[in-house]
Amino acid sequence: MQDLGDGNIQAGRVDGDLNNHLSTTNQTIYNIVVVSSESASNEDGTVQAPTELQPPKLAPTAQPKKAAEATTAQRELLRFMASSPAIEARAEAFMRREFETDRVKKLSDFECVRTTKYLEACIQRATAQRA
Repeated sequence: MQDLGDGNIQAGRVDGDLNNHLSTTNQTIYNIVVVSSESASNEDGTVQAPTELQPPKLAPTAQPKKAAEATTAQRELLRFMASSPAIEARAEAFMRREFETDRVKKLSDFECVRTTKYLEACIQRATAQRA
């Protein structure tokens, strides 16, 4: 192979894969300066150092709401549902169909009693069919 060219890199033969990777990284740095109203009102543009540092005033954060305590009817329904996985599945299907929810805490007392009575009727009907 002849050496031709001025300042060029020449390769006579390259075996295998030739990979060229170019990686660019950008970094942005923000400088935030807090200026008091006294130093901002200076006409000459000089910034005076504050005499006393005060922590920034933060907006009040919203306190998470605590879930309301379960009513007696809701607790009774939950206890009844916990007695059997089959009863729980039937109760959830009934609540979805009738009240469009599967959460006992979203039910009113009347709806809890109605669900409990439905489950009791289902159990009695199943017992009567077995006998």
